Amino acid sequence: MPDDPPDLPLDTVVQGLIVAHVGELVGDLARRVCPLCGMKFMEFRISGRLGCPNDYLAFDHGLLPLLRRSHDGVTRHVGKTPRRLPSPEATESLRLRAQLRQAVACEDYEEAARLRDRLRPLPKDATR
Repeated sequence: MPDDPPDLPLDTVVQGLIVAHVGELVGDLARRVCPLCGMKFMEFRISGRLGCPNDYLAFDHGLLPLLRRSHDGVTRHVGKTPRRLPSPEATESLRLRAQLRQAVACEDYEEAARLRDRLRPLPKDATR
């Protein structure tokens, strides 16, 4: 041990400890957000539920290890397939709803009203 401790800022020391014990992947995952539904990876970790099908791509680095652990090392789905693929309206609806949430969070109510009006004509099953 040196006589004088190194002169390092506390955040540098903490960051070094996190990377050494948990890994850099955690920080990257904590910042990830699905571009379609707006769900954050940490919200998924808390709730255990994904927000939309695109979350599998948005959170792939965090989901693959979880899937491997829970499915005996297998990450490829070999069971049932959906009877129908999501419609383009459903994908558009997810994107619009995420933008609507963002507009409301930023208190941009004119944009929120415009997005709400774009969501109204979509079929009911596309907005669920």
